[in-house]
Amino acid sequence: MTKTRLFQFVILTLFIALFQGCNSTPDTYMASQKYILSNGKSASCDAVLDKKYYEICYNNGLKGALFVSYVLSGDKVDALNIEERPSFYEDKSLPKKYESRASDYTGSGYERGHLANDASFDYSQASLKSTYVMSNIVPQEPSVNRYAWSDTEKEERTLAKKYGEVGVIIGVVYDDNPQRIGADAIAVPEAFYKTIFNANGEQVCYYYNNLPILDTEKDRLEEHKVDCATLTLEYDGMRTISLKSMKKIPSKPVYSCQKKKTCSSISSCDEAYFYLGSCGFSNLDKNKDGIPCESLCN
Repeated sequence: MTKTRLFQFVILTLFIALFQGCNSTPDTYMASQKYILSNGKSASCDAVLDKKYYEICYNNGLKGALFVSYVLSGDKVDALNIEERPSFYEDKSLPKKYESRASDYTGSGYERGHLANDASFDYSQASLKSTYVMSNIVPQEPSVNRYAWSDTEKEERTLAKKYGEVGVIIGVVYDDNPQRIGADAIAVPEAFYKTIFNANGEQVCYYYNNLPILDTEKDRLEEHKVDCATLTLEYDGMRTISLKSMKKIPSKPVYSCQKKKTCSSISSCDEAYFYLGSCGFSNLDKNKDGIPCESLCN
């Protein structure tokens, strides 16, 4: 098996494991799962946290995520673009001794960096709020958080609109003895990477060190693009899963804004979000909470 083929196998294995193979229920603690990273270091996924819109592989000792994964629908990108952002809040599904808090970041020199980013989930109040849980937040250097890493977030939204849907896996890299911040001693990541892929197996990968970027205006997304094969991840005792048996991200039907729609004439939640966000049919969102046709989307 070639290195590139191995990566495709492994990254899809991870995606399926997080979404289908872990028998996860919302915020359920799982038996520890060990991962061997490309640099030879190991880390444990002590909990798989199902946040409905995305999933988190969480490490207790680091008090932070190792991975976050989700499917991003192009129909929901820019569907509402809620401007007012919620407050950060603790993840009460975690034992208290493994929680992190917003106050841990005060005076640390690091910012609260989203993994599942808020702008990709601002199509409803519920999805937006879900991204502000502290288990989805890690310490990011300010220039990385505000400028550089946000370019990958814009790219995933662009590709979601282009292909209809994309899968996103975000990896967080820690060194052997990471810096700690706050009263809860949260580990500071060494780097971050992101893999964006579509149902056809096409993928693009980006890698960012968690270090100051001296000139953010000159920093370009392409400078952080890496060969996806360099991000190889293997399970410890990885099971064999046939690529043919894996469910591909389904292609999206073509909708049109030519005829005004009502909820009774719409057959799916995705279709409802399309007509609300792309066509501006505000009649679909009667209580103005960003969720159209609640009989379909709740």
